[in-house]
Amino acid sequence: MTQQAKTVVVGALLTPAGRAAIDEATELVREAGGRVVLVGHVARPRGEDEAGHYLNDLRKREEELERLAEEFRARDVTVAVSVPAAAGTPADAVLGAAAEYEADLIVVGIRRRSRVGKLILGSNSQDILLGAECSVLAVKADEE
Repeated sequence: MTQQAKTVVVGALLTPAGRAAIDEATELVREAGGRVVLVGHVARPRGEDEAGHYLNDLRKREEELERLAEEFRARDVTVAVSVPAAAGTPADAVLGAAAEYEADLIVVGIRRRSRVGKLILGSNSQDILLGAECSVLAVKADEE
């Protein structure tokens, strides 16, 4: 990248790939003096029986991300948290936050998946790459 990113959006999954993306985003903004936007996602309820848990799940996810954000704030990194209630997919949540916060960069964590896995489950990373209005950086976790 030729310019430093001031606002970096990252999907905040607490998986090895997600953590690698969060760490990379944090380093990028620390160098630029910018901010990280941690984006969470909670799947919408499929039926009325799940609807009662949805708001509770949103609140829990936001609290989880706020705890993570506090770790970075303690290291003098500016962090915002976004857990949009209306997002359809994780990719929608990330792209929506990127537009809302006028992101310079989106960082996504990627992992190896089988062709069948990609076909059945789709790829949020691919949806973000194709739908983003800004640059996207893909980060792989160290394989163990």
